[in-house]
Amino acid sequence: MKRLCFVLGIVIFSLFTGIAYAQLYSDIDIIKTDQTPYPAEPGSNVEIELSLQNNGYGEASNIALEIVPSYPFSLVKGEQVKTFQTIGARNSVKITYTLLVDDSALAGDYDLELRIYNPLTPSAYQTHEIGITVIGETKIIVENVDTIPDMLEPGGTARIHVTLKNVGTGDARQLEARMNSSSSALVPVLSGGMVYVGDLAAGEEKSVDFTFNVDPDAEQETYLASLSLTYKDEDNQARADTFTIGIPVSGNIIFEVVSIEPKYNKGTLDIEVANKGTGDAKSIEAKLIVDEKTIGVEYLSQLTATKKTTLNFPLVLTGDAELTITYMEPDLEQKTVKKEIGPLNFSAPSSGGSFTALFVIIIVVAGYFIWRRYFRKKKRR
Repeated sequence: MKRLCFVLGIVIFSLFTGIAYAQLYSDIDIIKTDQTPYPAEPGSNVEIELSLQNNGYGEASNIALEIVPSYPFSLVKGEQVKTFQTIGARNSVKITYTLLVDDSALAGDYDLELRIYNPLTPSAYQTHEIGITVIGETKIIVENVDTIPDMLEPGGTARIHVTLKNVGTGDARQLEARMNSSSSALVPVLSGGMVYVGDLAAGEEKSVDFTFNVDPDAEQETYLASLSLTYKDEDNQARADTFTIGIPVSGNIIFEVVSIEPKYNKGTLDIEVANKGTGDAKSIEAKLIVDEKTIGVEYLSQLTATKKTTLNFPLVLTGDAELTITYMEPDLEQKTVKKEIGPLNFSAPSSGGSFTALFVIIIVVAGYFIWRRYFRKKKRR
């Protein structure tokens, strides 16, 4: 009988103390006083500062505060259970936690659960919830730019292939891309300067193409184009980004051998070469190689597009010939082309014809003097 009374006493005491603690802790409130950053971003840490406030007129003692993180939050820094001996009447204490937001979290408001209880009776707890807003930050970059064809030429059509990537944590919605240039050298083809991309999720990349005509009189240089992006972020706010893109127009260089002519009186082999491309060749070195031997080297500072020049090499009449041209392109890249000009088969000028003509002239002159000396004298007599 005494034992039963003792057990009943403990139960009544526990219930009484539990009710007392419940009544006491009902005067304690939890308020979020700070959040950095705000809003929280998926895949990043967020630091929250809480104020544990005793709104009652009596001192609160033996208090345990437990944080119960659930998706999309996980505790990075801070004690999961924090105990306080006392919190004075109408007083407060502050606690700081660092949480990691899961990188798959969608934009929205999430509740973080907190529990208050007496460390002696952890099952008799009160639940509090605080809200944390998660919104991904959209960040779009230009990952790559290609031109098709690789070498843009004056008078041609260019396709600008741009790869966009969302490296942020928030989606971009209703994305539109526009490209234009302040230079008249690049003119969009119809609506080729605007592309509707649609949605670009975090971590996703998409490619867009813009089509331009290159003015026939465009100079060889890099033209600047402006790429403008407009979209809505996860908070449904209108956003805009602008990028500057360089589009090089340099043309190509095409060397052609126009003619090969021996100049006997000068002792040279003249080779006429034309640049039939759209780009200017600079720092030109031309070598004439016959039967695998270098016959001569010519240097030119420049050969502009659609122009031609004559290279003068020492006279050679026969042999397998090759013209090797090394030059600098407009983008300062050095290139070498080899032009097979076939076997040379020129004949040396004949000296017999000249001798015969000279002999005839001598005979005529000699005949004239003989006629004057003899036949005119006879006639006078």
